Amino acid sequence: MSPIALVTGAGSGIGRATAIALAGVGFTLALAGRRSEPLEAAAAETGPDTLAFSCDVRSPGSVAALFAEIDSRFGRLDLLFNNAGIGAAPVQLEDVEVEHWREVIDTNVTGAFLFLGGGVMAAALNLAARRAGTPSEVALLLGLTRGALVAIALGALLTLALGLWLVHEAGFAYRQAWIVASLVLFAVAVGAGEAGGRRDRRTRELAERLAAGSDAPSSELRARLRDPVALSLSWGSGVAVVAILALMIWKPGA
Repeated sequence: MSPIALVTGAGSGIGRATAIALAGVGFTLALAGRRSEPLEAAAAETGPDTLAFSCDVRSPGSVAALFAEIDSRFGRLDLLFNNAGIGAAPVQLEDVEVEHWREVIDTNVTGAFLFLGGGVMAAALNLAARRAGTPSEVALLLGLTRGALVAIALGALLTLALGLWLVHEAGFAYRQAWIVASLVLFAVAVGAGEAGGRRDRRTRELAERLAAGSDAPSSELRARLRDPVALSLSWGSGVAVVAILALMIWKPGA
């Protein structure tokens, strides 16, 4: 099965171009945006399996419905591009209307928060699953992480996109060491997160099989929950993203 990517704000501009580019390298797309007609037009360019879903990123209910539809249609999510956003008119601060200010904040900040908050939830659910007593509890907790884990990939990709844009705007050369290191760390974060996710998925499937039977604790399940490789991959991916942020902020050697 091809990897699944979610692009928000996919009906036009950067979002649409990103969706088309991802489809070109083999991704199956879930496209989200507030206007259905541009989404459907973008979906026509990205393949017959594309999901076009009207979603307001400012609404927790709308975001939850989007993730539920992705889970129902594809059963997984490998990559997210948190692109949805709007801008304010180029006017003096005192001329900005309060309602428009709120709309900008809700879309650009609250929308990103609703997605990225899933990263914290995913980590908490993983820790809880490793302390659970029965396979049914493990299966439930790891199953809940599927929706939350999308925020991890989303945050990593957003970090890369914004970072490269800021690098371009500031006039830095892409061959500088801290920029190269950031790109390498991004690849490490994505690769480690995907590998760790595959291990967690196998653990969840084992827990579901045991829960369907006697639901008795299993030494095999306990071993998988304590798998040092899976833990290292999951936490290593998060550390790599934090390191990228640090490099983007301090720019050593710039």
